[in-house]
Amino acid sequence: TSRIREITLNIHKNILKKTKYFENEEKSEKISFLIWLSLMSVILFWIHDTSKESVATKEMIRLQSDLFENILQSAKLPIVKKLINPIFRIADSFQNVTLNN
Repeated sequence: TSRIREITLNIHKNILKKTKYFENEEKSEKISFLIWLSLMSVILFWIHDTSKESVATKEMIRLQSDLFENILQSAKLPIVKKLINPIFRIADSFQNVTLNN
């Protein structure tokens, strides 16, 4: 699964580069990892989703998509940077655990 994770992370990084939300390579990598974590949470949620036709999972995907869209659109605003930095620290701790296993 580490190969699949790396492929997915690279896809996200390349998309972020094209959108120019983050000129900084390190931030693009962190956002890519957060998107991957989000995807993993959706998969776990879907596995346990008992709603008819996975309606709850579809709503989770919509909410997460909206969240990332809002973060990316406002990422350069100073107040958002203050919010994103702690999120990056959380991502770092997760990334250290997942990459070392």
